[in-house]
Amino acid sequence: MSWLPCGYKWRKVAKLFRKAKPKLTIEVQPSPKVPLRPHNSTCKVKSPPSHIIMMLPRRGTSCWFAISDGHGYLLEGFAKELSESRYQWVAARKHIRAAEHFLHWIAHRKLSITSVEKRCAQQFLDHLKRCCCRGHHPPLKPHRQKYSVDLWFAYLRRGGIVTTPSPAEPATETPLLATFCDWMRQQRGVSDTTLSIYRFELRAFLMELGEDPRMYDARNLRQFVLHKSRHSGWASTRKSICAIRMFLRFLIAQGRCPASLYASIPSFAHWRLSALPRYLQPDQVEKIIASADPKTPIGSRNRAIFLLLARLGFRAGDVVRLRFSDLDWKEGMIRVSGKGRRETVLPLSQEVGDALAAYIKDHRPPAETDAVFVRASAPYRAFTESTAISIMVARAMRRVGLSCPKPGAAHVLRHSVASSMLRGGVSLQEIAAVLRHRSLLTTEIYAKVDVVTLRQIAQPWPEVKTC
Repeated sequence: MSWLPCGYKWRKVAKLFRKAKPKLTIEVQPSPKVPLRPHNSTCKVKSPPSHIIMMLPRRGTSCWFAISDGHGYLLEGFAKELSESRYQWVAARKHIRAAEHFLHWIAHRKLSITSVEKRCAQQFLDHLKRCCCRGHHPPLKPHRQKYSVDLWFAYLRRGGIVTTPSPAEPATETPLLATFCDWMRQQRGVSDTTLSIYRFELRAFLMELGEDPRMYDARNLRQFVLHKSRHSGWASTRKSICAIRMFLRFLIAQGRCPASLYASIPSFAHWRLSALPRYLQPDQVEKIIASADPKTPIGSRNRAIFLLLARLGFRAGDVVRLRFSDLDWKEGMIRVSGKGRRETVLPLSQEVGDALAAYIKDHRPPAETDAVFVRASAPYRAFTESTAISIMVARAMRRVGLSCPKPGAAHVLRHSVASSMLRGGVSLQEIAAVLRHRSLLTTEIYAKVDVVTLRQIAQPWPEVKTC
């Protein structure tokens, strides 16, 4: 801009720069499987910069200066990535504006893009709380900009511009813990999900007792388990005990600790059949299924998920792991990969099949994954955790006025399948086959919910009149 005469106002400079640039034409192209709606359309800019979505700057903005200063290719690549991930145009514009604001901020501080560090992200978020940059209005809720900044920094890392590690990356494992995980994969065939649980429990164990197995004795092992039991529930304590025992087996097999230490780990008292499984009545299950509107993309997806849980007794993890190759439409069968990577083939009922077909054909957004169920908002990716399925069920239960447990709301529908089958006269062996239980002892707990049949065989309590 050295050719401009001195004293030119920056607004006039921006106006001249905009006149020198070719006009941008925006074409709205709907997704091939999603109806055309303003909030669910993909916007592509035809003339350069070709992927900056809805990024026409207002008067006074510094976007054009960011492009002229050599940072336009960064915004171009970032916008292209958002477009390929099929972000909604409103969200994409917000993320791009945040990225452009960040470039303006580092230019004001006379920093180069290659000198950006991880701490700059938090400094920029702090700046947003008191932002008075020309051409940028301070956001009403600055904390909501964190997602946009995280997306921008993730893009810079993938491009090799920012080399600092991501804050979300897991901590580096110790050599002992890494060797244990490799041994568990090779010798025990443990899945990554189980290993993640073991890692979480063993990190606290190693931090407390150290990484030298020669320092372990029965006293400090018991103290650690007892301290865990006093500050955690029975399920968390049982996971910790199981992880420590497997870790001691590994050390014993490697000859790094005496075999007598394994017996020093106390067992946690818990009576398996002391509580009744939580279940719903058939009319309550139908209300949950009916709460999902099959005419909307989210409702169609949720309805198919609810039917898998309530009709076929799926676990939440089974829904997450379901792939297109598991559906056999010709034979009317569905393959389930359950616990321990065991595969079971179940009949696909007409109701469940129709719900799956309606979602896949009419409402499932195009995604680069073979998972049947994906997120309803961009980026369209498969679910990574079963917690998302339980959250869907919990929200549906609250909509119909039912109380739901905090964890494992999806498992309530699985319990309801077994309870309904038992009341219908189905044997425990058949229920175990549907629920894919390895042992019949696991299915016996459902016999406790059949109160009508239990009254016929219940013996009167001594010295108490019968009901």
